[in-house]
Amino acid sequence: MALLPLVLLTSPALVVRPPASTPAAMTHTRGSGRQVTMQGGALKGREPFSLSLDLGKTGKGTLRFKPSVLHSEAVVVRYKVPFGLNVENQNGRAICTKDGPGGERVGDILRYTTYFSMQLPGGEGVVDTVASFGGMLSWKMGLFDVDSAKSWEEVVDKLVSNTPERTDEVVLVFERPNQPE
Repeated sequence: MALLPLVLLTSPALVVRPPASTPAAMTHTRGSGRQVTMQGGALKGREPFSLSLDLGKTGKGTLRFKPSVLHSEAVVVRYKVPFGLNVENQNGRAICTKDGPGGERVGDILRYTTYFSMQLPGGEGVVDTVASFGGMLSWKMGLFDVDSAKSWEEVVDKLVSNTPERTDEVVLVFERPNQPE
């Protein structure tokens, strides 16, 4: 029996309605007719964060994203899989609710996480379609923009896709609000 990653995600409430003054909010209506919102957006007037990320076997890359808080810094956290994480949906943001051994702190905003999905080896041509029937599908790592999530379940699904069968570690990028100097 395979071990599943331990991810503690509290308050899985699905209905989040940010104030009408939040223009960057995204809404999505699920089959139940309930509206689900994950709040995203970028702050104007600040330079984007630019991080060099080592994604293990996948390689290295640069992540650029705009801050969503006036005064903040980007924090990269790595955990061996399986891992524990205390994050809660608060007003449409994935907020850390407990300091963790990887460096995340209460109030940090989860912005990106590595995740795995089944993908074809190349594009979407006839050869790739035939390859999918021949068992050529494989797990590929991606970097998920948490602010783009259509629901809290989507965030949870991306986090728990980091299993020991697919990877040794998960990479999490938080935005940490701080006071101006």
